[in-house]
Amino acid sequence: MKTAPWLAFLVLFVHSLSAFAPMPVPLARSAPITGAAIQGWYYDSPNDAVHLRIVNIGDKPITAFSLQMTVTYDNGIPVQIGWTRDFLNTSTFLERFKGTANESVFRAKAGPESIPVAGSYDETIAVAPNLRDFSATLTVVAYADKNAEAVSKEALESLIDMRESMVASIDKTTEVINASQTHGEAAANIQKMQKAWQAAVHEGKPDLHPGELDSIATDLDHNLPLWSPPNASESETIKNFLSVKQRERAIWADQAKLKLVGDVR
Repeated sequence: MKTAPWLAFLVLFVHSLSAFAPMPVPLARSAPITGAAIQGWYYDSPNDAVHLRIVNIGDKPITAFSLQMTVTYDNGIPVQIGWTRDFLNTSTFLERFKGTANESVFRAKAGPESIPVAGSYDETIAVAPNLRDFSATLTVVAYADKNAEAVSKEALESLIDMRESMVASIDKTTEVINASQTHGEAAANIQKMQKAWQAAVHEGKPDLHPGELDSIATDLDHNLPLWSPPNASESETIKNFLSVKQRERAIWADQAKLKLVGDVR
């Protein structure tokens, strides 16, 4: 019988990294965050990954969380790494197929849209070979009611800035699409904009999201038929695509209005 990873982590530690602590009991909480906790993690040395479980111990679905991790390799120097999982990416992806013949197919294959109450999520974090130590702390947890808990205002602002940059990217690319003669021209212009943005030096909050720019350009180049009936004209196809992006925009804009609750250090 194949042993589940969460039951076999002690064996994995013996063979990979005996200095790592076993899955903690009780849950590892990060004050002042009360609605989520890290149940534990294990080091998957054959695949150079750390698998970490987040548990929803609150009373409302979790739409995003951020971690502050410390990793140490053979050189013994600890390295700080930030990590964010925003489930709105799944929600907005599925919004593209709402009401279409493909909706059930994509919904079955997509990841979760939140961590439900009393549920959990297993995050996989790629690491370099020869990991020697690892620790993680929750720094932000956002909820479906747009409340959020965080270790600091700055930590929460980083998540808000990311969501607002998705809104700005949809707005900017909509302008480009409307000013272009064809979807191919629009895709090329958005790709140029993305490359220029990535080559520039940015200070302060991000005004655009390069991943969203790339996604929209790819959709224009390859995926437009997904949102239009057969034999639709180019103008009708673009109209349908922009309608989908506006629905996605509404989700990002609404969930960017996060309110910090609880005590903040």
